[in-house]
Amino acid sequence: MIFFILILAEHSFGQTSEQNLLNFIPGTMNPDGDIEVDMAGVKKYEDYKYQTSDLDDYRVQFRLRTENDEWFFPIVETKAELEDLATSQQLTPSEQTCQTVVSIHDYRYYGLMGYTIKALKKLDIKPSIIWLLKHNTVGVKYTNFDEDFLSDDMHYFAYQSFGQTCGESNSSNGIIHSLRHSGVVDTSCIPNDMRLEDIVDDSYCVDGETKTKTYLKGFTEGRFMNGNILNVKKLLLRFGAVYSNILDMIIVGWTTESGDEQQRDFWITAEFDKVQKTYKYRKLLADDNSVRLGAILGNPDPNAPDEVDVIKECKQSCIPEVDTPIADCPCYEVDDPREICKKACVPTISTSIDECACYDVGDPREICQRNCVPKEGGGQIRIQLSMIFAAVILPVLMLYN
Repeated sequence: MIFFILILAEHSFGQTSEQNLLNFIPGTMNPDGDIEVDMAGVKKYEDYKYQTSDLDDYRVQFRLRTENDEWFFPIVETKAELEDLATSQQLTPSEQTCQTVVSIHDYRYYGLMGYTIKALKKLDIKPSIIWLLKHNTVGVKYTNFDEDFLSDDMHYFAYQSFGQTCGESNSSNGIIHSLRHSGVVDTSCIPNDMRLEDIVDDSYCVDGETKTKTYLKGFTEGRFMNGNILNVKKLLLRFGAVYSNILDMIIVGWTTESGDEQQRDFWITAEFDKVQKTYKYRKLLADDNSVRLGAILGNPDPNAPDEVDVIKECKQSCIPEVDTPIADCPCYEVDDPREICKKACVPTISTSIDECACYDVGDPREICQRNCVPKEGGGQIRIQLSMIFAAVILPVLMLYN
């Protein structure tokens, strides 16, 4: 089984095992590129604690969906669709010349980023590890120790440096922090076979004209312990993809089926093929033990704003009347005067808008994922909606023994 050997990944100390809590590595980046971890109040090794957030404090990202639904496919619906995604493909020979790209891909971190973006942003991308490496964290520094900190435990918190090039064996160790502070871009912008020294102005893509667009900025790995089927369903509704340490697979949905006079839950997963280096669709029976340990990518702060809120704001800048077409203005979450918007329907990728109107958030259909230009005078409604929809998405990954 592959494990992420990122910062502190080899340790489980400091993590809370309560079922509903997510554990995030604490720290903020200083101007020198180091992650600083404040050790005030920590007297010894055993006192060190991860930053924790309650799962239920995060907003469900898919309208009208709950953990009680018989099925949920936030990314794709079929085997062919999953295996055709850009994230699911193997690296090209030229991409494999950078060992850090290979490591992040093989460690499942690449897949978790790509599938999380597909679920939450509805975009099929190949994450640029070269971009993350260009913005890699320099190291982790533990500061502000109390005078009575146990000196025998100081070696656990020694400064840890990370490599900044493809050839350094520990370059991948800082990538999780790089994602949190810099986000990730698509390889169509910054290719994974691009030389780091050729990235002169990182505000533009390799073509020199297109501005870079980052995803998952603010996200990092959130670990959970003592997980179960119910909690993982909640995680999927909030983060879109969940890595199971036990299965060594990325869970991308579930379905509930009847048989033998009882209902059984099945996971829909993306399984990494260690030979072909691709992700394959796999459906398997769900049980609590299979999801006892795992991770997501998310923001440690459940109330932190995210660039998705900008998209929501833009989509909702229109003011619908009773006869306003759905194509001109997607349904509001609340107080929409149109009858079609009052239906409690749950669309699939193939559902027509006549059957179920576009939702403002979490709609899987391409026709409902459109750009828009805010209308004049829409400021007040945007402010109101930003309050209604104040929410967050999350997660990234790291595996542990």
